[in-house]
Amino acid sequence: MTSKSNAAVRILATGAINRPDILAVLDKLRPVAQLEFVEYSQMYSEPLAPERYAPYGPVTPWEQYTSAQSLLDSTRPAAIVLFYVSSLNQVALRIAAHSRAIPTIHVEHGIRLSPEDPLARRFLREQAQKRFSRRRPSLISTLANYRFALGTWARLTGVHRAALGRYLATVGLRGATYEVLQSTANIRRPDGYLSFSEQCLAYHRDVDRIPGSWPTKLVGFPQFDEFLPRTADVDPRLAVLIDHQFHNLGLFGWTNDFRTTWVARIVDLVEKFDLRLLVKQHPEDRSGAWERWRGHPRIEVVDRDGLMDALPRVGLILGTFSTLQIPLAAMPHTALVTLEIHPNPDEFPSRSFVETGAATAAFTWDALERLISRRAELAREQAARKDAFIEKFLHKMDGRAGERLRDALMTLDWAPVRRFGMEDA
Repeated sequence: MTSKSNAAVRILATGAINRPDILAVLDKLRPVAQLEFVEYSQMYSEPLAPERYAPYGPVTPWEQYTSAQSLLDSTRPAAIVLFYVSSLNQVALRIAAHSRAIPTIHVEHGIRLSPEDPLARRFLREQAQKRFSRRRPSLISTLANYRFALGTWARLTGVHRAALGRYLATVGLRGATYEVLQSTANIRRPDGYLSFSEQCLAYHRDVDRIPGSWPTKLVGFPQFDEFLPRTADVDPRLAVLIDHQFHNLGLFGWTNDFRTTWVARIVDLVEKFDLRLLVKQHPEDRSGAWERWRGHPRIEVVDRDGLMDALPRVGLILGTFSTLQIPLAAMPHTALVTLEIHPNPDEFPSRSFVETGAATAAFTWDALERLISRRAELAREQAARKDAFIEKFLHKMDGRAGERLRDALMTLDWAPVRRFGMEDA
């Protein structure tokens, strides 16, 4: 796709999973392309929310189509953006697009674990095991779930049909584990990658076995373009918590009961140090753990706008392992303390943050208390490592990531010229 034209360029996207923060990656693309979306009608127990997509373009559920070919006939895209390429339908669409010489581009959605971190592999394995441990569905419901992919397979020929058949069989038997994803990389791998940073791209170089000559481009985080460094008079008692959803996914031993206790301990420390805590909840958090504390004089649950307003005055950032921590940690006046206080005590998802020196981990409540007491000193210690942190995790922090993503999608040649399924990493 080499066109620089405007709204005539139609782009089909999938994998935004109902999340405004992922949709925001495409903000700069809206004026120059016609965006359409295809998503699952139910995502993480939440129904598809067309109103969230409306500012970008229409969204339809996969279930509306009998195959990827019928989807492509209906939407006629010039290119396809994939935030994820692992589900049966997403891979079926990627293969069908290749058979029609429609370029597919992977666009990153958030931070990725380092490929050297064993947690990256374990997370995929545990998610696959959870799916298989659920009540075995009936043959009818299984066929309904596979309808789109099977319909696509029936209309493919040659190497494309064989590739999708292999993926369907492999995932159906073993789930989308790290080993399965890596062994099927030549089937799943899109025609190009637009990644936020080298840290993110390293994950895909590993799990997708990206050859060195493959089209890739680093653009930075488009959804963080507004997070340009700004400082006012830093309030030593103002702190932000970037919350998580480990309890939703059952990660690291988390349960709702543990979460309730964890939140209460944080409130205790807020009161002890006379802090004012702004809580930015995870978009997928459904626990209600902070409801008990609404109205507390020192606790406030804020949205993104509230966070942005307060950020120039915030000195202390608390969190676990979240994409939103990254631009906050990059600010010159902040100290980032990662909360590695989990039911499984050996977990360390924020390891890559801490290894840069721009973050400090607390593994116990006593350690967290000590770090809060010396937060001003932490900010000075971490300041010297901010530039290296930005280069690794943000690529650049200049407010132009969205423009770089837009220009890359609209002007680079992503044409699928390779023989499908035959590339060697």
